[in-house]
Amino acid sequence: MNYLVSTDSDLTDVDETTAELRKLTHPIKVGSFLRGVMGWSNEELTRIERRQWSDIEHPFWEVN
Repeated sequence: MNYLVSTDSDLTDVDETTAELRKLTHPIKVGSFLRGVMGWSNEELTRIERRQWSDIEHPFWEVN
């Protein structure tokens, strides 16, 4: 299955406005995707929601 992961409710609402889109792909909100598809727990989601850039030990843009 193909997923379109988005926070935009214009894409993720299940109503007549997204009927054609849902024929092609499965629009889903970020939290629902991480929980339902990726199997993340509520604790993992909470920890990620609270994470700051400063929590990253070596950001990708810094050269070691």
